[in-house]
Amino acid sequence: MKLIVIALTAGLLLGCTQTPARSASSPPQPNANPSASPTADAPVSPIADTTAIPPASPSPVTDLPLSAVGISCRLPVVRWGTSGADYLSYQGGFVTFPSATYQADPMGVIHTDSLTPNFVTEATPTLHGLPRTGPPFHDLAKKRWVPAAAAQTSPDGAFYAYSPLVIGSNPETPSVIHVVDIGSGKERAFAVPTPFHLLITEFDGAGVYFSSIQPMGPPQGVWRLDIATGSVSQLLKDSGVAMVRGGYAWLNRIDPRDPEGPRTGHSGARSNSVVRVNLSTGQETVWYYAPGQQVFWEGFDADGRPIVGVNPGPDFKRASIRVLSSPGDSGTVIYDGTGGLSLLGPQADGGRIWFGNERGIYVWMPGTGLQKVFAYTSPFPTSELMFPAGFCL
Repeated sequence: MKLIVIALTAGLLLGCTQTPARSASSPPQPNANPSASPTADAPVSPIADTTAIPPASPSPVTDLPLSAVGISCRLPVVRWGTSGADYLSYQGGFVTFPSATYQADPMGVIHTDSLTPNFVTEATPTLHGLPRTGPPFHDLAKKRWVPAAAAQTSPDGAFYAYSPLVIGSNPETPSVIHVVDIGSGKERAFAVPTPFHLLITEFDGAGVYFSSIQPMGPPQGVWRLDIATGSVSQLLKDSGVAMVRGGYAWLNRIDPRDPEGPRTGHSGARSNSVVRVNLSTGQETVWYYAPGQQVFWEGFDADGRPIVGVNPGPDFKRASIRVLSSPGDSGTVIYDGTGGLSLLGPQADGGRIWFGNERGIYVWMPGTGLQKVFAYTSPFPTSELMFPAGFCL
């Protein structure tokens, strides 16, 4: 039973976004976290809720050759996989460049709790959490591996928010949001009147923004919890919410110009457009639309521009990745999809965008394009994923 619930959670992660949701336009100071922007959050990826189950890749997959890069930095990464029959675990570590060598961090072990489908750190003080819009990340402010996605963390890296899963809970029962002090592990709990499980999409330090995960459908609505007063207000009723950032909600949606959407031939989320909604005015802007194709928000680049995945038919198994400069833009192609690679969890720092998958770590840079910079082979019989989990400093 636990494994089923965990798998459901993981699938939601991948289906929402594959990235950290928050990124910085320049490398942060040591007291900042990888989700904070230099404007104090005017966050990321997730990697799509990315505690994810590895997506099926078309066969054969053509990988990129391994390339040496002239980058001198240390990239936080997390490995994701199973631990025993019913449990999931993350292992945090670092890939150092230009040598492209990996070293696991003994303080970076995060696994599901023995009694619940939520996550807990082995390092003390013990931190509890649930990463929903990306993988766990390395928090620079506290030098801790955090069991929450970067978008769930305050811009100063001192706190994060999560909503635990409760097995067998009544879908009509109000949910609870916990705000955690990373330094001490102490938590404050807030009951919120939203039914079913929550997708926390942004924590700006004063308010926690979240959506309701539906039993049979995409995340719906946007609410804001004011942590000073405990009050909750609804800002949006639409479904298909992928992320909230800086006063805007980003939605995966079926555009009325193509009401049938992509004919994938199987169940699951479908979307042929990415839309941005101003949470103050309700104004909607279509940023990308491709009739008959699967289109999903994937993350942000360092300047806050959306990264989208575009998956054409007829098999919908070879997605291209592109970053958009403005609404209606065809985008700069990061990966054309012809090789069939799944590139997950975009994490931006400066002019670079990092990705991961079951094969290694990749980086895209203007002028050089996409390169595979670290080859990863799982030490376990089942496939693992490796994700970027912070800034390469």
